[in-house]
This record gives sequence, structure tokens and C-alpha cells, in this order.
Amino acid sequence: MLTMAEALEVKKRAETRLFAIPGVHTVGFGAKIAGGKPSGEFAIIVQVSKKKFRGDVPAAELIPPEIDGVKTDVIEASAQKLRYSALQGGDLIIPEHVGGGLVDSNDGTLGCVARSAVPDGSPPDVLLSCRHVLFQPDNLGVVGDDVNISSCSGCCHPTIAKVLTGPPISADLDAAIAKFEPGTDTKAQLHNVPVKGTLDLLDPGLPAAIQTAIANQTYRVYQYGQKSNFTRGVIASIHSTTTSPAHSGQIEVRPVDRDYFTQKGDSGSVVYNDSNQIVGLHWGGDQTPGADGKKHSYANQISKVLAAFPGLRIATNPPEVIYRTPGVRKLPPTVERVHRDLVAAGCIDYYVGLYGKHLEEFRWLFAHSRHFVSAWHRNHGPKIVRALMDLADNRIASLPDTFEDRPWKECAHRIAGGLLYTGSEGLRSDVLRYLSFTTALGGRSYQEILQLMRSLAMGDELNRLSRPEELK
Repeated sequence: MLTMAEALEVKKRAETRLFAIPGVHTVGFGAKIAGGKPSGEFAIIVQVSKKKFRGDVPAAELIPPEIDGVKTDVIEASAQKLRYSALQGGDLIIPEHVGGGLVDSNDGTLGCVARSAVPDGSPPDVLLSCRHVLFQPDNLGVVGDDVNISSCSGCCHPTIAKVLTGPPISADLDAAIAKFEPGTDTKAQLHNVPVKGTLDLLDPGLPAAIQTAIANQTYRVYQYGQKSNFTRGVIASIHSTTTSPAHSGQIEVRPVDRDYFTQKGDSGSVVYNDSNQIVGLHWGGDQTPGADGKKHSYANQISKVLAAFPGLRIATNPPEVIYRTPGVRKLPPTVERVHRDLVAAGCIDYYVGLYGKHLEEFRWLFAHSRHFVSAWHRNHGPKIVRALMDLADNRIASLPDTFEDRPWKECAHRIAGGLLYTGSEGLRSDVLRYLSFTTALGGRSYQEILQLMRSLAMGDELNRLSRPEELK
């Protein structure tokens, strides 16, 4: 009796001739069914659009009961278009060039999903990767070549895109795009990390905080490649020139928790920051460790990549909703009510000053701090703000005690922890000062909170709120 591995090899060899039979649309490998139950034997499972009597089928189109010692099991099933899991950045892609008798493949990484104004009217979704991946080493590939993925079993490689275009590799660039086949599902994510946009590290207008982080080699970046999976690094240089191959103006990344940031097979992955903004397109790295014992990696500037493809834009997720007082003369009804009540309580100046004190830093943290944004969303920050807005708008009688069985106090503590980890000295000081107040809000009514806010502004409430029984 053949082993499972031997029987599977028979199935693979038989696929071509089985698919040549009219009506066959799927060939699988699994348990043979007898009498409606698994028989305990492996079989080549052949799905046909409609079963026929053997006498009605030409001899050349008959499916034999056994192939090279492996039984077959013919099943009538309607042919359906197969759907694959939505493709996203970090997935394995297998570009394949077939021409002139030459068959070659060069596995790489799908960098990210992008949008392109395709002139022939077909769907605009494209995948971004490296030219040396999509067009093969030594430019063996051509426009229209297949871009494949591997099936779950690895026995076949479905085509999900066709190579579209890509300029010749130059000192600045190693990039190309492929057009997804109609009906292919995609996600604007990098291995489940939502893409929020791009950032040009060569922009002279970069915020001072980013420039300082780059100068101190503390600007954190990440990538997900099909070989290395998820890796972390810091920017070592934003304008590196290499000689083999010859590139200039490249992003150089130093790994932080391994001796490498990328490996062969990760080419085409994108490099992104704490704010889920793509900064570069990875193409290669050092083969041996440098003076610091690390193998550095290199990436094209994402601004150079986008400039090379007119009309190309990176697909992004909708921005997260951040509630804040708009800078307009007329306040929204909810904010107007709170403003009016704080004026009546005699403490409006205190809270307007507190709001403006850290506003810009909060905006910066939401835009640039992966650590804080993660703490914010994992601990129901948007739900907390929404609940406060609903309470002020008189839609709910009191704030909830819990969010998905997690106490308000715990959520508030963890969000505060994110601010203590990432915030400035002044912000950390105020977080600690008002921690007892914010953790005590769960379950309270609007009037109770208003009274606490008045007492807090008068300076006589912090000690009482710090008592353990008040925080339960």
C-alpha cells in the first residue's frame, strides 16, 4: 500500500490528464467516501459538473477507478469560482516567466496594495513590489507575466495578478506593479496592520521630533516579509549610497532584536513606522554583519516609488475617528452644553487651559506613536470618548462601568500607561495628577462628573478621590 506522501505525488502527476477531460473542474486529494462515510483510504477526488453513465462516455474521457495504485472518487459538484483569502502586504508572491521554452520563478513579497489609473478600464487595484521580483533577475520577465500565490497544500499556484509595468532598475529605484485579476480580494493592510498613508523621510519639513529620533537612531520601523515574517528596526541612514548593487538616496535600517532586518525572499516588502505610514520599499541587505554585528537592510524612498508611477497611490484604511473640539466659532451642541455648565460652575478657564496645554502633543501621538495608538484602541479609547459624548448629549444616564467585561478603571489605567510610556515630561506629570479622577468616572452621571470637575478645579477633590473605596 502506498504511503500518503506517495499517493499525493500520484495525484499531482495525474492532474494534467484529469483536467483535460471535459467537465472536470476540481482535482483534490483526501478521504474516499463509500456509502456516505469516509472509508479510511486516501483517494484522488475528481469533481465533475455532471456525472454520466459509463456507456455514454467515450473511452478516452473515462476517469479510471484507480491511477497508479491510488483509487479515484468521482463527485458531481457545480463548478464555482474559487475565492482566496484577501491578499495584503507581506504575502508570498511567485512571479513566473514562461516563454521560449524557459520557465523561471523568483519568490518575493507583496509589498502593499495600491490604486492605479489603469487605462484599459479594468479594476485599478495593483500590487507593489520590486522590479527584480516581478520581472525576474536579469530582466527575464515581461509585461503580462503571471504573478501567483501558493495554495494551502502547496500543490498548485493560482494566478492572482499580471505584471503591469516597472521602470528599469536605477540608482534610485527598484520597483514594479502588477494588476490584480478581476475578483481578487485585497486588504489595505500589512499582515493585519492597517495602512494609514506614506511619509517622505527626505522631506525637509519633517517634524522636529522625527528628525531628533532619526539623529538618535531611535526612529522605529517595521516590515513583514514572506521569509523573515515580522521584524523591527531603527533608521540608520535616510540617504545611503551602495556600490553593489549601485543605489543612492536609500533608506538604511539597522535591526534591533535580531542580527538581520530582512532576508532573501523579503524583497518587495514595505518598511513602515509607528504610525503605520509606509516610508520605503525594501530591495536588499547586507550578506555579512557590519561593525555593529548586524546585517543592515536597504529600501527605496516611498516618495521616489510613487513618483515613478504617475497616478499611483497607496491604498489606505479610513482614518480613525478622533473626537476633539473643532476650531470654529460655533461649538457643536454637545460641547456647547459642557462649556455652558463649566462657565456656570466657575471653572471654564481651568479646563480650557488644560485642554489646550497638551492638544498638539496628543495630535502628534495619534499620528506618530504606534505604542500609544495600540494602547488606546486595545483599551476601548474610542468607546470611552463616545460614551462621554453621549453622556454630555443626554443620550445615556451614566457612563458604563465596563467595556466588554473590562472595568472602566482598568481601561483608563492602561491608556494612561501608554501616555506615561510615550508622553513628554509635562504630559506624564498631568497624567499622574489626574489619574485618580479619570479612573473613577465609570458608572457616574453627568451631574456627578460635573461636580467632581468643579471640585477638582477648586483643588479640594484629589485627595478624596485617591481613597481606595472611591476607585472601586
